[in-house]
Amino acid sequence: MTNKLLIVDDEVAILRALERVFTRAGYTVFKANSGLDALSIMAQENCQVIISDFRMPMMNGSELLAAIKAQYPASLCMILSGFTDFNSILALLNSGTAFRFLQKPWDEPALISEVVKAFYTYHQQFQEYEVNQLMANSAEALIELYPNGQFGRLNGVAKQIFNFDSSSMILTDVFPYCTPEFLLRLFSESLDKQVL
Repeated sequence: MTNKLLIVDDEVAILRALERVFTRAGYTVFKANSGLDALSIMAQENCQVIISDFRMPMMNGSELLAAIKAQYPASLCMILSGFTDFNSILALLNSGTAFRFLQKPWDEPALISEVVKAFYTYHQQFQEYEVNQLMANSAEALIELYPNGQFGRLNGVAKQIFNFDSSSMILTDVFPYCTPEFLLRLFSESLDKQVL
């Protein structure tokens, strides 16, 4: 999955500077100089992370991020602004609309670090969403298993087949041949495949 970053600012020089920073950092960067342009880009590209200025004409950063969150709830939005009205920023963060508030002028390594965290969080949440969808919609019996052998979630099919509650079960309760060594090997091989 390509990491798509949308930068929104009404100052062209800032857009160009940020584009250089994040292109060098390996991201696919899209630029918009207004809220309406940003929404148009989102409709085509569905960027995972958005960085927006706060003070912009026509549609400010708060209004833009609220519109993005309404249409693309999985996206992570950040404000990068010299605007420091504490109450407005606090309201934006408390509403869950903004993932972070970052201040201009920016420190490049710190800014890149925040974007790395945002993409990491996005991918973690997306993976959790996919697992939840799979658990809810699969016609197969699915059991979430932790490395210590403890059961996590079971979908409805697994509950019907095995007829037990997962809250305190471990794999050896159901399958006695699953020794600690077997579990260690199982999860080691699984991790190796993920790395590949």
